Amino acid sequence: MMRLFSKFNVALLTVGLMVIVGCNDSSNSKPYPDDSIQPDADSGDVSPSEDISADTDDDTASETLEDVTQETDEGDIVPDGDDVPDDVPEVDPYQAARMAFQLYYKERVERTVLAYNRFFLFGDTTFAINIARSAIDREGDFFEIVPGPKDNNAIGNSARNIWFAYKIFRSRSLALAAARAFEGMEFITTVSGHSGVTGRNAYPNWTMTIDGENKTVTRTRDGGPVEPPIVPDPALEEEIISTFFDGVTIKYRGEPEDILLNFMPANEVGRYSVTYSHTMLPDYLRVSDCCTSLMKVPEPYLWAGAYFSNHDSRDNYRDLAYGYLAAKEASEDPDADPIVRAAAAKAWAAGLANGDLIQANGGRIQTVREGQPWENTEVSGGIRPDETVEIEDLGSLSNCQMVYLARAISSEGLTLPLPTLPEPGAMDSMLSPFLDDDVGCLDAEEEHFCSHLGTSICGKTWGQVNELTLSGVGLVDMIKDMESETPGSAEAIFGHFYGNFDQPMESLMGVVEYARIVGDQALYDAAQFELAQITEVSRLLATLIYSSSDPANEADKLYWTALIEAQGGIAPNIEHLGLFTKAEAHNATLEAMLVMPDTPEGAPITQETIMEVAEDFYKNRSNSKQVRDRYRDTWGDTPPVRVTEEGYEARYHEPAGGVTDWYPVEGPHHARYASVYLLAALPLCDLAPKALDCRWAVLGCERPDLNDDQKVDQADLDLFNTAKDEFTGGCSTENNWCNGADLDHSGTIDEEDIEFMNAAQGCWW
Repeated sequence: MMRLFSKFNVALLTVGLMVIVGCNDSSNSKPYPDDSIQPDADSGDVSPSEDISADTDDDTASETLEDVTQETDEGDIVPDGDDVPDDVPEVDPYQAARMAFQLYYKERVERTVLAYNRFFLFGDTTFAINIARSAIDREGDFFEIVPGPKDNNAIGNSARNIWFAYKIFRSRSLALAAARAFEGMEFITTVSGHSGVTGRNAYPNWTMTIDGENKTVTRTRDGGPVEPPIVPDPALEEEIISTFFDGVTIKYRGEPEDILLNFMPANEVGRYSVTYSHTMLPDYLRVSDCCTSLMKVPEPYLWAGAYFSNHDSRDNYRDLAYGYLAAKEASEDPDADPIVRAAAAKAWAAGLANGDLIQANGGRIQTVREGQPWENTEVSGGIRPDETVEIEDLGSLSNCQMVYLARAISSEGLTLPLPTLPEPGAMDSMLSPFLDDDVGCLDAEEEHFCSHLGTSICGKTWGQVNELTLSGVGLVDMIKDMESETPGSAEAIFGHFYGNFDQPMESLMGVVEYARIVGDQALYDAAQFELAQITEVSRLLATLIYSSSDPANEADKLYWTALIEAQGGIAPNIEHLGLFTKAEAHNATLEAMLVMPDTPEGAPITQETIMEVAEDFYKNRSNSKQVRDRYRDTWGDTPPVRVTEEGYEARYHEPAGGVTDWYPVEGPHHARYASVYLLAALPLCDLAPKALDCRWAVLGCERPDLNDDQKVDQADLDLFNTAKDEFTGGCSTENNWCNGADLDHSGTIDEEDIEFMNAAQGCWW
């Protein structure tokens, strides 16, 4: 039975953990939240069913393996003496190659990158960033796409994964895609006009139509032509259009006023009524009351007229960091295409500017806040867009792993011995009042600093989290007690806390990646050692918290942890990778989008439905009194969307003019997609080839297509078997590699070729 003390103390701890979660803009915000395709089903949508989709040494700041080894392992989840496994265990000698081919054969990678460039990368022809939310209308070869808005996106991860695709396959189309993504990394870091200030997303603020048939592009703003402030190279622009847009015309509606005030009223009635309709033009547009606004860049800045999404936070930092690190590696790759190196160099310079700004402000991400002079910057998220003062801002780095990642991506860089750095957003001060006095937490008013890569809370490493005690009971033991007494109860209290575990774990993987790229073996070993500790804790918490209440969520967390491990050079649990079925689902979705059917008109919306959706969003989705009062004061009991004989009308509020007249808006007619991710597991082919080995994938589907009909099936297998029986000698160019059956051109038809042909069944190109 649960210890008697726990009832009260658990209630106190719940408050503490909820406070910590409240300081983040998402409780489940890692770049690949569960690696499953998510329907774009915000509560404000009218028809969501139609959506697709440490130990701290006082006398030294150095970090070595000896520094984090204790005299005793008592209370540690992972004994300090455990070695980091060097290799990923193989289930059979061909599984890694088989899985990699089926997931990422060359032609399939080209298709998914093509789809991603069309449907999930936005900006201009030669630069683009991911906005992980897309509404698509198709009629024949004409597409209309409405991107976002979305607070948390895979801007850096998509650039990183495209870089790994290019690094592995080295095709011209992937070079163009990598350059486009790296140029986007520079855009997101410079669009505000402040060097190093990043956005959650950004829009150049134009409607861009790419005509892939005639190889032309037009840009308009408010109906008139607009010229980009940085003119694209004409030859490069034409090549990108030919590569990614051949045979189709795509109209990108990238003007936020059009998106929020014309598209959204009848598509997201609830969110439009409560948030979007309360514009602050001409200065900014409301997007999410908790976390961000779309700020309009003023003159005389280079990107005047563009919009950037402010209050970028630590929740998004790892994503951008991954993109910057990929840019550093690409910029220094002597074999990379010159356009890749040049774009990557600009992205890495932007990353250094971002890191330097964070360092100059004591570990705090900066932004331009609503209602303040544009030339002023301040820490992100101190005051929410709804004017609520946060208990802790969103921009102060809150774990030592992220603190050191940010230092790595700065002009000062990172090496051993580690410097002592401020941890301004430390969770300690919020959690320590609920922990035992002998845990060793600092007083709430004391400043917090990092001196070890593995520090978690109150000076403990992540491997020592069970030494965080309440009335003598460790955090992990408390979860075990709760689950033993009432299965599923731990999720209610600790699920949100674990939902933010991605921040330190992914940040630490970023430090491993940085050390690999710069060739710092000592730093790599130290970071990898700590990564092994934190991933072990992640697996333990996933199983304890979710195995009873939500096995699917447990599997998702274990899969995500295994991906991080493998990319950090640690042997993952192959079982937890689950045959990569989640990655397969994303590939299949992207391929299907290329051949999606024409989109039908959406079902009509009744006025009764509009009333119900708006009221439900007001009551159940608005947790801010300011927002609820604003809605009632402006709209009373009548939402700002209505049905007419011709369709739908809306109105909005603006500071100077008050409530506008009713005006016509469009009805639903787009397919909605969200959280479709690109090549999430592909980096394992480079970083963990015993988990995924691309040696067959780089040869592609064309190699085993022996009858040249652009697919591999039984007919090709029959030809292979015939050649295998016919050729008993060596294979070479003289006999066309034994009529093509020596698939890997090794000189003989052997077991490797047999396995390759079997793995290739069903591929097409």
